[in-house]
Amino acid sequence: MTEAFFLTHVVDKANHCVYLTVVGPMDSAAFIDRQIEILKSLEAPWTYDRVIDLLDCDGHVAYEDILRLGEYWAGLRFFIKRDVRVAVITKNPLITARLPLADLLFPRHEMRAFPTIQAGTAWLVERVQG
Repeated sequence: MTEAFFLTHVVDKANHCVYLTVVGPMDSAAFIDRQIEILKSLEAPWTYDRVIDLLDCDGHVAYEDILRLGEYWAGLRFFIKRDVRVAVITKNPLITARLPLADLLFPRHEMRAFPTIQAGTAWLVERVQG
């Protein structure tokens, strides 16, 4: 029996943060489709930081799918008034190495990799408190 791709999310409207957790083998297209769907459901998606937990996920997001999310985000660029932070929680060196390249596709976006949810969340909170 093969393990299925599974994605859950929580929207914290009070702190303007979306938490995504991916478990199992990465389904790149489904992961990006779901992120776009979640962002579209928010009143002002450009005001939400994100924590993406990939610790229990195998694989990575395909470049063409990153481009699709980048195109969606670029369509919002006229509304974005502050940089959005995305904390990617991973121990996968390939994902960590690719983040700076992916970051170039997203206007007013800052992505960083962290080994734990606590470290990634602390980085988001640092801006709020600082």
